[in-house]
Amino acid sequence: MYRGRLLKSVLLIAVSAVCVTAAVILFARNGNNGGTRAALSINETPGGNANGYYYDFVLDTQNRGNVNCYMVKYKPNDYEAAYNYALRFIDIAEYYEDDRAYIFYGSDGEVTIDKSINQIHYDNYSSAVNNEPISGDQAAIDIAQAFFRERMFQLFYEEAQVYRDDARYQILFVSRLSNLKNYAFANRLEMDMRGNIISADYFTVQSDKVGDCKTLSMAEAFDLLPPLSLDNEETVRLQNCQLVYIYDESIIQPAYYFQGLATEDRTFECYVKAAVF
Repeated sequence: MYRGRLLKSVLLIAVSAVCVTAAVILFARNGNNGGTRAALSINETPGGNANGYYYDFVLDTQNRGNVNCYMVKYKPNDYEAAYNYALRFIDIAEYYEDDRAYIFYGSDGEVTIDKSINQIHYDNYSSAVNNEPISGDQAAIDIAQAFFRERMFQLFYEEAQVYRDDARYQILFVSRLSNLKNYAFANRLEMDMRGNIISADYFTVQSDKVGDCKTLSMAEAFDLLPPLSLDNEETVRLQNCQLVYIYDESIIQPAYYFQGLATEDRTFECYVKAAVF
């Protein structure tokens, strides 16, 4: 899957590789006043393959050994808990429930609370209240932190990642699990360029270790990257790769996270599942 827009997935989909592109991607660690880019491991003799991928770092051919895997502890919200969560976002006027979720409606927005994965999703219907453009990426992070804090949601994270295009910012709060960055159930907020909130996702998820698994090597994961559209002369120069956690097949499991630049200087990202069960 290859898309030229903001990252929208929260990695709740069952695929072997998830790839996205975006205009700009920046990183800022929790407590850091400035943004920092991910460190690159540069190889003096970059390589590539016939699928249109090139890389600027050493592709490790050794696997990472055994890595912990985690099962999500599902504690479904009852109506009262879901209602109280929704009240933190909107003035509730209507309510709907099906087997999947509780859905609350108001003139100022909509809140959907998933019954299985404890996901709270908010869409804002209110008119824009901010007219001045926000000052930059750190200001966007500050707005996102304040939004969750004002609604009494705690944020435990190591890194706030800022994705933006010409119209929107998206802030992803990434935590750490077993010494790997954890992209499974990362809390997220999207706003326009003036700081007006568009949507948000917050997860009340806990997990238990269920064992460990062997992993593919980085080189093996590279060979699993999906082919690009060579007819359109699409190419990607990968600049970084790291082992992280994603959520897939009901398990929080390892995946390789490739980053780089696609055609026309678009930022490219791809997750390739690394677990060998």
